[in-house]
Amino acid sequence: MSSIVHPQKVISFPRTSAPPRPRKIGTSIFLFLMLLTGCRGELKQTGGAWEVIVVTDNDSIAQVAKDSLGMADTLLPQPEPMLDVKIEKQSNPLTRRHRNMVDLTGVTSPDWIKIRSQIINKERERTRQYLAKHHNKDAGKVVKETFGIDILVPEEMTKMKRGENFIWLSSGTATGMTNLCIYLLPNDEEIDEQKFKEKRDSVMKCNMPGEKDGMYMTTGSAHRTEGMYRGLWEMKDDMMGGPYSATVTRTGQGLLVKEVFVYAPEGKKRNLIKRIEGALE
Repeated sequence: MSSIVHPQKVISFPRTSAPPRPRKIGTSIFLFLMLLTGCRGELKQTGGAWEVIVVTDNDSIAQVAKDSLGMADTLLPQPEPMLDVKIEKQSNPLTRRHRNMVDLTGVTSPDWIKIRSQIINKERERTRQYLAKHHNKDAGKVVKETFGIDILVPEEMTKMKRGENFIWLSSGTATGMTNLCIYLLPNDEEIDEQKFKEKRDSVMKCNMPGEKDGMYMTTGSAHRTEGMYRGLWEMKDDMMGGPYSATVTRTGQGLLVKEVFVYAPEGKKRNLIKRIEGALE
C-alpha cells in the first residue's frame, strides 16, 4: 500500500512519561452523575478514556443506557460507540473509583442527553489538562511565529512540513499516526460544509501528496457539528483514509484552519482522534 509522504524530522522534543493520576475528588455534577478524578493519592481512578460505568439493577434502563450513551459515532470510518458502556447492578468500591460513574439506583427517568454531554465534556477537559502538561513547545513556537497563534501541539508530533501559509505536524509513526495541520484560506466569503470541502481539497492537493504522481489527500465528507467540521479524508487513487476534525476561525490574515487527522488502519480511531482534538481548543 502507498502512503502519505511523511514530513521531514525538523523538530525533536523528548517524550515524557505518562502523567500522574489526578489527585482531587470530583463532585456530583448533577443529581446522580459522579465523575471520579482521584483522591490525594489514596485511590487511583480506574477505567479507560471514553468509558462509563452505569449502576442500575433495572434491565430496561441498562439497555437504554447502552443504546443512548453508547450510540454510534457515524463520522468515523467504521462506526464506534461515543462511549464504552459497562453495567453494574450495584455500586461498590471499584465502581466508585471509575473515572466516569453514573449511579442510577432508584432513578426511573434519566436525562440521557445531559448525562452523555456531561461525560463527554469531562473527557474533553481531561484531554486539555493532559495536553497542557505534555506538548511540543518547539513546534508551538514555530506555529506562533508563522500564524501568530498559541497552540498546544501534541508531544508525539515531532515531524514537520511547511508550505505557503501551511504547516503539517505529524507523529510519523507506522501505526496510529496522528497529525495536525494549520493553514489559511481566503477571508472574502462565508464558508459552509461544501465550500469547506472544496477549499480543503485545494490546499491538500498542493501540500499533502502521496508517494506516486497524481496521489494527494482529498475530503471524502464534511459535516458541521459541535462547532467544528468533522468527516473522512481519503487519498486519491489509493486505499488510505481516516477521520479528521477541523475548526475555522476568521482572522485578519484570512480563515485560519486548525485540523487534526488520524491514519490508523490497524485499529479503532475514536480515542486517537478525540485525544488530539484537544489541540483545536
